[in-house]
Formats: sequence, C-alpha cells, structure tokens
Amino acid sequence: MAWGRIFQITINCTTGETITIDDVDCDFSCVRDKEPQPNEAELTLWGITADTQNQIAVSGSTISVAAGYLDEGLLTLTQGELISAVTVKPAEVYGLRIKFYESLIPYRASVTKRSFKKGQSLADAVRMVASDMGLGCQVSKGAAALTLEKPVSGVALSRDVLNSLCKPVNAGWSIQYQSLQVTAGDSLTQGSALFSPDSGLLGAPVLKLHTPRRHKHKSTSTTSTTKKKKSSVATYPWPPKNSHTDYTKGARRQIGTIEAITWRSVLRGGVEIGDKVQLESPSLGQEWWVTITKITHRFGTKDMSVWESQFEGVIE
Repeated sequence: MAWGRIFQITINCTTGETITIDDVDCDFSCVRDKEPQPNEAELTLWGITADTQNQIAVSGSTISVAAGYLDEGLLTLTQGELISAVTVKPAEVYGLRIKFYESLIPYRASVTKRSFKKGQSLADAVRMVASDMGLGCQVSKGAAALTLEKPVSGVALSRDVLNSLCKPVNAGWSIQYQSLQVTAGDSLTQGSALFSPDSGLLGAPVLKLHTPRRHKHKSTSTTSTTKKKKSSVATYPWPPKNSHTDYTKGARRQIGTIEAITWRSVLRGGVEIGDKVQLESPSLGQEWWVTITKITHRFGTKDMSVWESQFEGVIE
C-alpha cells in the first residue's frame, strides 16, 4: 500500500496545446468543501523553462492534478481554471506559482431566467439551473424528497437562484468536478472507502467540539424572556462503542457536543464531498460512518515530507 509516489499535471492551454508534466519538482495543495464558493488550489512548478511558463500563464487555461502510488495508480485530486500565475524565486531555482479555481466561470457568470412554482420538486428545479450553468447535477435522497416552499421567478445569477431554492428548505449546494451537488444534510453516495491504521490513517482522529458559551446569571428584575433556539448540533454516545481506549481512568472529560470529526491519512484521492466512508481507529473503535464535508490534499517533491490528505465529516 502507498508505495512509489507518482503524479501527473495536465494543462490545457488556450492555444489548444496540452502540456503534461510528471517529472519536475512541484508543490501542491487544495481545499474542497461543501460550500457554494468554488474550490481553490495552488500549484508551484519548479525549474520549467520560460517558454513553458508563458504557455501556461494565460487566464483561461484549465489544469487537472492527479497523484497516487505505483501500486494503486493515479487518482484526480482537483481540476479548474487558471486565475493567476506569478514567477517566484525563493532560492536559485525559478518557479511558477499558479492559483486556480474549480468551475469559477459557471459560478461567476451563469444567469438563470426561469419560473418555479410552489410545491415543485426541488430536484427538478435545481437540475434546470444546473443545465443553465452547463453542469451536471447530483441530488441526494433527502433533497430529492423536498418541494419548494414558495414560488421563485425572475432573472438572476444562477448561484443566487440556487440560494433562493435551497435555503428555505434547509438544503445546501456546491460544485464538485463540473457537477452541481444538492444535499439536505445527508450523503450522496454510500462510499466503500475504509480509513484505518492498516489503510493509511495517520495518527488519531480528532473530535471537533461545540462548547456552549457560559452566561452570567442575570437578576430576576432584568431577566427578559427569550426563545430557546433548537440546536442543530448532533450528539453522540461517549465513550465510543468498541473503543480500545479506557476512558474511565484519568481521561479528561470533554464538555460540549461533537460537531464533526477530522483525521489525516496518506494522500488519498477517489474520496469526494458527500461520500459516506467508514472510519476505524484504536481510540474511537470501529464502524463509525462519516459523511465527508471537507477535504484537503497536499504533496511536494522537493523534500521527503508526507504526501497527505486531511478529511472532515459529520458522524452518521
């Protein structure tokens, strides 16, 4: 597992030429999440010629980054449109630092002119908007069961129309790999990925806690009646079932509720936003199912640092 690092960067230039790079030093990082804003990535290529830099550094070029291991193959980590490219020279070797965003043009420029009726299926409505943006569309089971609470019509940026359709019914949307994804707090796919120490898990998963703020007690004369807000944060049994760690002796008690869980692994593509994956570790136990909400990939070839991915998700 995870033997022999390999990568491949494919750049489609505005001239129609395709440049494939797999043998120069590079540094790469990207963040993918479930937010509507386009996913961002940064890539630095070291030691490429001035002619190659000039070919790449043109707004509108598209970039795809894949990486993996010889025994597992290449998997795409991200792709997008080039936004900026600058020459850097921190030492003796020049580099080209590139920033690119996924599906930035559909997000910024797409316009929708449609009318949607109250009670219309949310899935049908968002598919129409996706077609206006030139994107595919994926809708989770929870979102597919929703209907519009009010009519929506007019001419507006497609992203604003999506907000008007999704927010009133507590659904969310994002763009992943040229596809519009709409969910209602559930997963899109039942993933087959397993994260464990045997499959590349690094260290121990970390619980992201939501701790309520403490308020000083007010006197009865100044206390006003307030409405209690319904908590949207899920709670989970503690200690975890099947845990190998004894939390009853000297363990520091965590005050709050579990909002999310994060963990690191060796660089791992093929796991996407909205996937439901299985997480196992000695500290947490087995059979924890998590829906992925954020992914960070990073790797570099100039040093011997770990090629790693960091995941964040909501426990099912």
